[in-house]
Amino acid sequence: MSYRTKLRGAVVGACTLALLTGSGLLITSAAQAAPAVSATHAAPAGSAVHATRARREPRPTAQVAAFFLAYQDAVNGHSSQTPLEVREEYLSTVLNDELTLWASTHQADPIYRKNVGIASFSTTGQAAGALGTTDVYLTMRYTDGTSLNVAYTVRDSDEEITGLRDTPS
Repeated sequence: MSYRTKLRGAVVGACTLALLTGSGLLITSAAQAAPAVSATHAAPAGSAVHATRARREPRPTAQVAAFFLAYQDAVNGHSSQTPLEVREEYLSTVLNDELTLWASTHQADPIYRKNVGIASFSTTGQAAGALGTTDVYLTMRYTDGTSLNVAYTVRDSDEEITGLRDTPS
């Protein structure tokens, strides 16, 4: 085998490895060997799987999914953070203040929108919002069998969540 053939093989191998690594197709650990992304998430799940799922979704959708999973972990006591600390990490100060007021007015969890546990949730899509934002749609399925659709507004520049509203079913 000539030097040129060996060099060509090495370059092709390096390029293939770079493409697989950059696209997330290269599996390097058991945590990453999780099945392909499903937009439906059961509660609660392991944080290694959370990171794998969130990485394969569009960025605003991944941000909302990461927030919601971290919030679930905090509510269920599977995190060192409190639900308020998770909100402070992902949500704008204005939205966090609005949700605190909403919770005291409605006597319900401001993210879950009621005092019933979440059985599962799914991100159902995203669309361009107001200038510089993206709306991410999420459906929560409660343990009592009901469900609720909400929309999160994510600022494109820093992926901070700046809005939360109920949407028609």
